Amino acid sequence: MKFRVLGLVLVLAGGLAYLSRGAGAPPPSLAPEGPPRRAAEAWRAPAAAAEAPLPARDPFRFAAVAASPRAARVPPRVAAAPAAPAPPLPVRLIGFVRRGGSLKAALRVNGQVFVLGPGEQEAGYAVTTVDEEAGVSLLGPGGAELQLAPDSDK
Repeated sequence: MKFRVLGLVLVLAGGLAYLSRGAGAPPPSLAPEGPPRRAAEAWRAPAAAAEAPLPARDPFRFAAVAASPRAARVPPRVAAAPAAPAPPLPVRLIGFVRRGGSLKAALRVNGQVFVLGPGEQEAGYAVTTVDEEAGVSLLGPGGAELQLAPDSDK
């Protein structure tokens, strides 16, 4: 406990000595020479600078350059419109489901989800075969045959 009090007294004495040292006059090397002058009187523009002529050119402006005749003959390039992506199929294979011992396909048809097995139909699409490795075979509207692979939705 005594060492703590002694340490605190030494730190306070050192801080007080440091602060009281700055209260005196500044060292002679930093003392101002002569009477103080006003800033406006101290700065005077040299007489030669007032009489100097202005430069013949403005360094911040470029000279007008005549357009080359070749540049006038080149037609402007028109950016080609990007090709529109193919519209997505209205039918998408989501996955496979086992119900009652038979394998069925989970299909999204026009935004609605259906679970269909072979021989079942919904929204104009009839499932003909379901296989986890080969995918799903469908008959679409108008008799069009579609094959959906198991990874077609990724």
